[in-house]
Amino acid sequence: MEALYWVIMHISIIMTMLTVVRIYQIVKCFLLHFLAPDIILIKKIAEESGMRVIERSVPSVKRKGKIEQIIMNTSKTAYKKNFNKINSALTKDAITITYKEHSSYMNNGESVPYGGNTLGYDVLKGMELNVAYTYQCPSEVYFHKYTYINDRAIENTKMSNQYVEFNNNTFLFFTYEDKDLQQIVFHHIDSEMVQAIERSRTVSEEITTTVYSNFICSVVNFANCKFI
Repeated sequence: MEALYWVIMHISIIMTMLTVVRIYQIVKCFLLHFLAPDIILIKKIAEESGMRVIERSVPSVKRKGKIEQIIMNTSKTAYKKNFNKINSALTKDAITITYKEHSSYMNNGESVPYGGNTLGYDVLKGMELNVAYTYQCPSEVYFHKYTYINDRAIENTKMSNQYVEFNNNTFLFFTYEDKDLQQIVFHHIDSEMVQAIERSRTVSEEITTTVYSNFICSVVNFANCKFI
């Protein structure tokens, strides 16, 4: 009985710790993204205040460096199934921004900013860079944001591999089928990955940043993407 009590007690402790970690991840993403400037939220708030939002396109910035993209699946699931394939495809002798759990190994033990934790870093300025991940928040963050914007809870949370549209590009991506939810997800992914891409400062530095993802970011020229 004592042994059984010991096992149950330790299982309870582990489950509590996992729950706390999950809550922390959700709260962190919620604060970073739900409260951050976002065109979807700005429109919603403006409409409620009786104001009108006028969107204007900003001309593409002329860069000294280059941003290239290799289209390949770099989700966490893909890393588990095809880690060696992804790792071998990366530009050699370049710093790699990826998931936290793979960052140290893929950068030869060096401590560098990892996916989801790149905002504000300037240590990678002027360095050749790989951005090899596809950012995702916990689903609860997307659902809460959807509910706030649409004044109703999300009903269709089904996901599938499908052709989607974002930033005037059409590409194949595994995501939610609800179109409004898609746009919320895509703005989250894009804003975070653009932060990672711009750590090397391609606007002012003559270097190359290569993105490895099947999500087409807003700073990438889709016509020049390569497929693996």
